[in-house]
Amino acid sequence: MHRHLLILILLLSLPGWVVSAITAQAGLSACTSSVNGADVPLFYNPEDPRVDENTTFRESWFGDWGKITCPGFVTLRYLTPDLTDDQRGTFCLQYDRKAKTYTGYSEGERDSYAVCRKPSKSFCQRVNASKDTVLALTGLAANATGASQVAQTTQDVQLLTQDNGAVSLTGKAVEVAGALTRLGSTALAAAAAPAEVGAAAVTVVTVGGLVYLCKE
Repeated sequence: MHRHLLILILLLSLPGWVVSAITAQAGLSACTSSVNGADVPLFYNPEDPRVDENTTFRESWFGDWGKITCPGFVTLRYLTPDLTDDQRGTFCLQYDRKAKTYTGYSEGERDSYAVCRKPSKSFCQRVNASKDTVLALTGLAANATGASQVAQTTQDVQLLTQDNGAVSLTGKAVEVAGALTRLGSTALAAAAAPAEVGAAAVTVVTVGGLVYLCKE
């Protein structure tokens, strides 16, 4: 996956005729995505089995959305370059149907186009956090009594785990911040503080050693 990202960076820095020659020889396909209203040229290997298994029959046969010609999973890769394909399985794309552009990604179930099945204004972003946040959550999930510990911490926070190794706490911002503090982590207390996100719900996700804060 990192090799593909390096190839993309190299291709975007070259003249068009050079790109065409290289992509043809490498067996890569060019496509266009749209992120926050800006066209984003991308390249991917159509024979990549991970792209194939994450592209539904419906998306393959019924095509793209206007200017967007990239499979949704290719755009998701672009937006989450630090994750493996397995790790990014917890995320889906946020799509603005009126503006016809992707606005980011969030935690949740995907539809046939890798877009979040439950459209909302929520979005996820990688946050700078010390490793204690990751250790606190992953350690809690590994503990057989983890769920009960969360329940004892607050009734408004849920502990969630997924097959790809993602672990998350979800609930009201104030309660999630409090739960993290009680678990020995203060790295996200400021990020999840009500001053920044109001009374909204948040989800703090750890996946692949990275921390994401998903706000609604």
